[in-house]
Amino acid sequence: RASIETLGTMHRPFGLMQRLVRDAASAGRCVFRWSVIDTLRWCEESRSCEDCPLEEYCGGLARNAAGFIDIDDAIQQRARVGDDTWKAEMLCERPSRSDTVYPQFDRSVHVAEFETPPAPREGEPGAIWIAGMDFGYRSPTVFLWAWLDEDQDVVHIIDELVEAERTTEELIDAARERPWPRPAWIGADPAGHQRSEQTGLSTIALWKRAGWAVRSRSIALEAGIRAVRRRLKRGDGAVGLRIHPRCKVLIESLSMYHYPPDKPECTVPVKDGHDHAADALRYLIINLDRGDWSVTVRGY
Repeated sequence: RASIETLGTMHRPFGLMQRLVRDAASAGRCVFRWSVIDTLRWCEESRSCEDCPLEEYCGGLARNAAGFIDIDDAIQQRARVGDDTWKAEMLCERPSRSDTVYPQFDRSVHVAEFETPPAPREGEPGAIWIAGMDFGYRSPTVFLWAWLDEDQDVVHIIDELVEAERTTEELIDAARERPWPRPAWIGADPAGHQRSEQTGLSTIALWKRAGWAVRSRSIALEAGIRAVRRRLKRGDGAVGLRIHPRCKVLIESLSMYHYPPDKPECTVPVKDGHDHAADALRYLIINLDRGDWSVTVRGY
């Protein structure tokens, strides 16, 4: 039996409608999608498609339309809004990314299958394996494996480990079980240097004692975000970051990591669960790309 659960628009990638659409298959829902083009009123033959502002999107479909939105109303709406709003609100192509931390992230560009390079041999050139990690317990610890193509200067995120309520020793064992080469270093949260009151050891110290090299550097959050944005899209338009489709948590996090939509002046992202994987990526990037920042470097 049909029913209305929620009435709204999917204009934000981190909103309620986005979650309902994302989880539709697992919840047994059918999703029907339409845009302003599907609801246009019949377009008279006297109009010229070549001179119409909607021709790029309509492609002549309105010649046989039976909707209720007048062509002139749609043209006026197109003239009043920018491309991002038009594509999000009227064409329903994708939600607006205006409040997201990484609006440059595009699944069609940054997410793709790619081959895994062989493990490097001592003394021979090859891919450099690196990692990024955000520590947690009640909130998940996120560990990202990556390799760097030095010729193209492209970071390839190949896998992720996302675990909550696991001890450091358990996480180290889980990381060892993955099939990837041991990374040359892990870029980690500087907070991992804090010592436990029970053991007197820090989380970073435990990873080092287990044989893993760890880097950490303290830089401003905004500077780290800018470093990731440069990887997503450089000044010349080149892409410096690729993500394997198996990294589902990271992909969703980069899509939904956002600033408070009701506080446009705020530069601190919302901590709603999408920050953990995004932070692990940020720690990886800032320990790889060493810009002209005022930093404190620890753990080398």
